[in-house]
Amino acid sequence: MLQERDWATLTILHRYRVLDTATLRKLLNATQPPDKQVGELKFQRRLRLLWRHGEYLERPREALYLKITGQENHLLWAIGRRGYEVLAPKLGLPLDNYQARRQKQLNADIKAATLAHNLGLNKFRACIELATTDHPALTLLTWSSQNLKATLTPPAHQLTLFKVPEKTLALIPDGLLGLAHSTEPPPNRSFYFIEYDNGTSPLSRFVLKKGLGYAEYHRQDLSSKLRGFKTFNVLIIAPTPTRRDNLRVAIATWLTHAKHNGTTYPDLWLFSDKTRYDLDHPETILGPIWQTVEGEVHSLLE
Repeated sequence: MLQERDWATLTILHRYRVLDTATLRKLLNATQPPDKQVGELKFQRRLRLLWRHGEYLERPREALYLKITGQENHLLWAIGRRGYEVLAPKLGLPLDNYQARRQKQLNADIKAATLAHNLGLNKFRACIELATTDHPALTLLTWSSQNLKATLTPPAHQLTLFKVPEKTLALIPDGLLGLAHSTEPPPNRSFYFIEYDNGTSPLSRFVLKKGLGYAEYHRQDLSSKLRGFKTFNVLIIAPTPTRRDNLRVAIATWLTHAKHNGTTYPDLWLFSDKTRYDLDHPETILGPIWQTVEGEVHSLLE
């Protein structure tokens, strides 16, 4: 029989799709009163029970590759076929045999590279959620990672800087974050597109997609037309401080060239790296760990 904490676990996994044990436990305990906080060993035993008996949970098979290569040492969890079947009526989700089988296939289709990226992005999201849960002046307004793609047609003279054949750009953000600031006068909302960088993209390609792409998204006012807000920033999370600085300098250099080529773009980007925040101190993610293109330090509370 499912316990109250089991329902919370399934709901969290439905929202995040895949999580490691430590992140899942942190998010679960954030929903529980102090006298019902679950310990690490007890939680691990309960997860194994939900996995082995009844298919409430699954463990993505590509997690073994991440463990062998040293990228992830925790057990990874996703909602299983039976978990989806019992949760669907509570959340108003479609429920039939096809949907249950599809959930199992979705878990099987998670590839190692995508899995590593999603885990990093989910850790960032979890830190934001935990940091805003009890914050006196900040509320998590929205988080989305679906249906964010936009196709852009930048000016031809700006594309020539990159010497690529593309005439259009496909901008696919990793996420969209909205925060509400209760101590500020209206409009007291801030929006951020999220880019979790794995360090694998060449700098020139990164600048083309995430530099020119977001600059044109802003210039063409697509955030207002498609999302309902006019101003936004782009949060770039790099794997290391060195990569963070390389990305920042690459965007700064391109902005100078773009200006000389006839277009002045605003400074939209804030850079940090994944070593600057963790689940034990999620509040640091809101603090002065973000750098502008020029290297000025900012926090998400400003």
